Order: sequence, then structure tokens, then C-alpha cells
Amino acid sequence: MVAIKNTSKKFKTKFLDQILEDIATVPPSMNKEIFEIALDSRKVVLNSCFFSIKGRKENGLDYIQHALSKGAVAVVADDKKAKDQCARGGVPLFVIPELKKHLGTIARRFYDDPSSEMKVIGVTGTNGKTTIAYLLKEALQYLKKRCLYVGTLGAGSLEYKNFLQLNNTTPDIFTLNNLFRTHSQNGVTYCALEASSIGLDQDRLQNLSLDIGIFSNITQDHLDYHNDFETYKNAKAKLFKIKNLKYAIINIDDEFGSLLANSLSKSINLFKISLNQSMLKSDKAILGARHLSFDKAGCAFDLVYGAQTHSVKSRLIGRYNILNLLAVAAVLISQDVPLDEVAVILSSIGDVPGRMERCGRNFKGCPIYIDYAHTPDALENALVSLRQIYPSSANKLILVFGCGGDRDKNKRPFMGAIAEKYADSVMLTSDNSRNESSLNIIEDILKGIKDKSQIMINTDRELAINLSIQSAKENDVILIAGKGHEEYQEIFSKKQFFSDRLIIKKLLGEEL
Repeated sequence: MVAIKNTSKKFKTKFLDQILEDIATVPPSMNKEIFEIALDSRKVVLNSCFFSIKGRKENGLDYIQHALSKGAVAVVADDKKAKDQCARGGVPLFVIPELKKHLGTIARRFYDDPSSEMKVIGVTGTNGKTTIAYLLKEALQYLKKRCLYVGTLGAGSLEYKNFLQLNNTTPDIFTLNNLFRTHSQNGVTYCALEASSIGLDQDRLQNLSLDIGIFSNITQDHLDYHNDFETYKNAKAKLFKIKNLKYAIINIDDEFGSLLANSLSKSINLFKISLNQSMLKSDKAILGARHLSFDKAGCAFDLVYGAQTHSVKSRLIGRYNILNLLAVAAVLISQDVPLDEVAVILSSIGDVPGRMERCGRNFKGCPIYIDYAHTPDALENALVSLRQIYPSSANKLILVFGCGGDRDKNKRPFMGAIAEKYADSVMLTSDNSRNESSLNIIEDILKGIKDKSQIMINTDRELAINLSIQSAKENDVILIAGKGHEEYQEIFSKKQFFSDRLIIKKLLGEEL
């Protein structure tokens, strides 16, 4: 391995008066040296400062004792009720009622503003975030530029198998800054960051230096959190209101994306991406694709921008993935990569873990795919894409899927209707049912299905996958949807190891 020269300044520990300057007064007797800051008591190490905040489901007050037991030497809280616990533990307490508003500043100070040492690319949208962010890491790596990926797949700048697993798609602002600091010190100069609507709503990107914002699309999801679609859209739009954003890349084929593009500050350089052929003819400033074609090996198209056209042949499946590739292309163009080289790079990257991933064939030659699709739009895109390359006249499309528990229940009947419309045979099974009964979730899915004669039910996901693989014939195709890359299944608040990919390998007799 080639050694990477560290050009970043060396990280130094901070004292409380440095961290809390202009936020809280720190008497000399309380001015502790701090080695780490944490919002999660599980991340506390010796000489940490623990930040206790009241959230939607959890309250930091309940974890102060755990933080102290792990070595916290100071507590900053948004509630004076922390006083007794800190007094008993003999550690200083600083009460800041609107603490959430200061977390970004605190993180920047403690970690030496590491996002300013990288070019950070934020990706938001209902679907496509993971694919775009992961492909960006691969594309920049092709250019010999090291890129940190942060999102649903975890965090890392090397191979996926080495990624650090995260609790959220978009981590808290302390974790983000810690990741940026660690990777920038190791020579990483870019970050492709998935910005979820919940993460944006909770200001987890507060005070980050963001260079590029990408919007992929918006359809129904997370309404259990946002309550209504308008609030959900407003959360996504927050990415493009971050100060000093330099570039915006927006899918204008999406209705909200088009409105978003027209609402941007004039100081932001806008790249519009589209597959709408009439718009591509009338506006040469749009980055687009023409002459789209699809087969079992992937897709092919002509990349079009201004007066230039270059051919691309990708391993990715589906029309929606061409839009994802256009978002990646726009980033590369913003970084002064010539369009002909962009086309070469797009043809060289692909194979995103758990996204329309090919997982071999059964004993009769039936191809098997897994995909993370867990929204109506994502499931429809996956099924339509397979139907394009496996026509219904010759191939039977078999779908295995379920829906997550404790999440947006309203989308379940829609997903049932989509399954009935595009699949020839449907096996309903468990997903991450969490604190709900798998059968109750399946009942919700069935509400959207009119003809239940082609529907099978088995709540044991491994058995459901096995039955589908064993019954599929030579000309059939199987899609196992909902979990993709995930290597766990959460049932009644307990996570147990489970991987669709490894289950398939085991059933096919392949080496694990």
C-alpha cells in the first residue's frame, strides 16, 4: 500500500472554555481538558464531554449516568434537571436551554472545522441517494481522488466491506465532524454524504461547509415522521439553503425538483439533469441522455451536454439509474473533468451493494436480484426495469417483499398495488417488522391487492426466499426487495443477523 502524506493539521484536544466560547461561561475551576465530545453515551471515552439533549424518542437525561460511568468529565445539557446527577457524579454542568442551535458551532470548534478541508457533496431525495453517493466515491477514486462515503451503507473511503456501520443514514453533527477529521487527516479530499429528510429536519448538517447539493427525486416516504408531504418536501429543500453552497444538481423531471431549481439563490451554480427529450432539444444547458437502451448486461445511452455527445455503457439496470449517473456526471463536470472522460468513468463504475444486485441463478437458470426498494416508487422502478429486460411474454416475474414496521403505514397498500401490477407471482414476507406483527403488516399490503390468487404468504423470510428460488423455472426472474445490503433483521426491537445475499448463496450451494 502506498503511504499517504498527511497534509492536515494535527488535531489537538480542547478545553471547555474554547468549546463553549460565547455560548456559556466556564469558570477556571470547571475548565476541563476534553478529549472527545458525544451526543450518544455509548460513544463516550475517558475525558469526554457529554451533551444531553431531549429528542423525539429519547432524552439525554436518561443517559448521563452511563456517560459518567464511561469517563465523561463534564456535561452540557438543555435541561436543568441534569443538576442532581452531575452533582452526585462530581462533574461540572453547563445548562444551555437552546443547545441544539449551537451543536454545529461546537463540533466545528472541537474538530477544527474539518469539512472546510474537504469538498462535501450532499445528496438528498426519496430514492437514489445511496446509488449516487456510492458511485461518486467510485468515480472520484477512478480519478485518483480519495472520497469518504457516508450514508445508508455506512462510512468509509475504502472498499464497502471495510465500512464503519452507522445508526442513521445521516449521522449526528458530532459524528460527521469526527469522520471528516479522521479521514481528512488520512488524505481524503472529498465526501459524498447522504442527507436524509430526517437528518435535514434535525439540523445534522448544521454549520458544515457544503460545496455541492444534489436532488434526485421525491415521492411518498417518512410521513410517519413528517406527518404530511409538504413538510417532507420542505425538509429536502433545506439542503439547498445551506450557506455558501456552490453548486446545485437537480433532476428537473421531478415536479418538485423543477420548482426547487427555479427557487435557488442566483449565487448557486445550477446543473439541471433530465431525460425529457423535448427539453434537451430546447435547452442545451441541460445535462441529459439520449438513445437509451436496456438489456440484461445493463444500460447504454448518449451523454449529452451543450454541443457534445459521448456514448456510455453501464452495468446499472433501469432508466432511473441513468438519472443517477447524470447526477454523478454533473459533479464531475463541476470539477472540470472533460465530458469525454466523464463518459469513460460512467462506463467504468457500477455494482452498488444491494441495489439491483445480481445474486446468481437458481438450478434451472433463473436470475436472482436483490434490491433495497422499500418505497412505492423504488419498488415500481425496480419491477419496471426488470420487465424491460425480461418481457412478460417470455418471462415470469417473481417478487418477494414485505414492509418495515413502525414506519409510514400508508405506503403499504400502494406497494401491494404495484406488486400486483408488475409481478406475475408475489410472495409476501417479513421485513424489519420492529414492534409490529408481520402478519398485520402483510394485511395492510393486501389492502392494495385486488386479485389475491397469485399471492403467497410466509412470514419466515428465509423460507419465503427458499420457496421462490426452488419454484422458479428457467425463464423466470426473481426480485427480492426491501433489505438489499442489510445484514440484520429487526423483530420486536431485537436485531439478529440476516442477509438476503448470504441466504441466496447458501441456498444455491455457493461458498459463503
